Amino acid sequence: GYMFSGCSSLKQIDLSGLGSKSSRCRYLSGMFYDCSSLKSLDLSCLDTRNVAGMKDMFLGCTSLSYVKLGENFSFSGSGSERLCSLPTPWEGGSTGLWRDAEGRTFAPSEVPDGAGTYTAVFPELPDGWKAIGGCSWKVDGQGRLVIKPTNGESGELAEWGFDYDSGKASTPWRETASEITSVVVEDGVVAPLRIWGMFEGCSNLGSADLRKLDVPGASNLRSMFSGCSSLKTVALPEGGVPQIDDLRYAFAGCSSLESVDLSAFKGSTASNSMEGAFLGCSSLRS
Repeated sequence: GYMFSGCSSLKQIDLSGLGSKSSRCRYLSGMFYDCSSLKSLDLSCLDTRNVAGMKDMFLGCTSLSYVKLGENFSFSGSGSERLCSLPTPWEGGSTGLWRDAEGRTFAPSEVPDGAGTYTAVFPELPDGWKAIGGCSWKVDGQGRLVIKPTNGESGELAEWGFDYDSGKASTPWRETASEITSVVVEDGVVAPLRIWGMFEGCSNLGSADLRKLDVPGASNLRSMFSGCSSLKTVALPEGGVPQIDDLRYAFAGCSSLESVDLSAFKGSTASNSMEGAFLGCSSLRS
């Protein structure tokens, strides 16, 4: 596994030499993990019918917009349950959906086994807005980062990867982190499984309103506000985050933070993994 993991500058890969040898592969986990510059991928020669592990095979492939699969490609490998899915690309404003040659659209987890070509679907958005999965976001003139469902009702954020060069999460607003002074998440926004480093390094962020963020299955909040030295107030999701099991360095370096209501984590196993969660929170009182 993890054959090309972390090759963030890799733009193309020729896998044709694998041929029939790929049928002997047992583990392809993390094969293209964080290949964030990869735009197209021809997997038509890949035979995954005997594979036992494919976890995070495409995680962090945020620029991928074209994929070709062969007749022997199976997302379930040697089993009956799906082991991986195509990524949810958001680089360049993609919706995170995939369209086949016949014009049918699929969510990443719904792309079928077998031969087919798929291209990322790009929406038409108002000026200033960018897509990330089923949601849209923008930083307005006042420095507010606003995240909302693209369809106005409900949308799931695409999961981002990790930038090995910077050592930080590859969130789409990372390049404008220093401009963000507040965060507002509108009703209908659904969090992915991992929301690690979501606002990491937003040093001018003063407040974050996450009350409307729906986190039904999110389990990883590691470094979520790490380095947010100006953060004074944070409102966590109203529905709670019961599945959270990793809060390491979640508020590390939040030296202006005075209080945090931890009731949102009630029923979770976060207490088992809270290393450095409040490291450097010198103003924290409760």
